Amino acid sequence: MTDHPRQHNLAAQVKTLLDREVAQLDPAIAARLHRDRQTALAAMAQPAPCTRSLFAAQRWPGYATALILLLALTLWYGTRSTSGVPRAEEFELLANRGSLEMYHDLDFYIWLARTDESR
Repeated sequence: MTDHPRQHNLAAQVKTLLDREVAQLDPAIAARLHRDRQTALAAMAQPAPCTRSLFAAQRWPGYATALILLLALTLWYGTRSTSGVPRAEEFELLANRGSLEMYHDLDFYIWLARTDESR
């Protein structure tokens, strides 16, 4: 709490010194400073443009990145099949064999098909 009176005293001394310096300014410089201050205050009074818009230019790189990532994931997962044998071939195997037991051993037949292809 002892700093409060010192800070107040220092602020008063700085204000007095600055007021003295402003009084000694060239009138042309003082007028220009006053005009620039008024321009800045007027600019602050105007509402800022809405930067929270969904279509703001600052958001475009993020949207482009999300779109590329979505496209890459779609292509990657779209080309992967759930098993080594495509669905049409699974139904063909079931239709030719006529046995549902073969469907239970489908992993074995997939492995067998892969080993035959690798030879």
